[in-house]
Amino acid sequence: MSPDTPPSLRDLVTQEQWEQANALLRDFGPAAAAAVMALPFEDQQKLFRNLPFDSAANLIGDFPYFHAYVLLHSRPSSEIQAIVDSMNPDVLAHFLEQLPEEAWQSLTDTINPTAGFATPTAPAAAPAPPSS
Repeated sequence: MSPDTPPSLRDLVTQEQWEQANALLRDFGPAAAAAVMALPFEDQQKLFRNLPFDSAANLIGDFPYFHAYVLLHSRPSSEIQAIVDSMNPDVLAHFLEQLPEEAWQSLTDTINPTAGFATPTAPAAAPAPPSS
């Protein structure tokens, strides 16, 4: 366990007190993602799976993109959709733009693009070299 982990968050996750952990993360404000990242990964997953959709959506943009992607996929597809629907559109667009094409495609295949947000176009493939 990292010495930087706020003991109260670690304790709340260990005791599976999800409502209190969510309230504490809201109190942390912008430092919430760092507090979650200080937990062991298994505890991060447990916490993320038990956060309300809006709280999970608020954290996504503050994690490194692939870490956010992995945590997002720790939830069922219908919940991923609800979290994505709760994300700020600019944060969502930035998150999707950061993903490698395969991860982007997997996520967009998982979510329903007609659910209220415009899915950005896939990252452009490198142009083919000119043939001689």
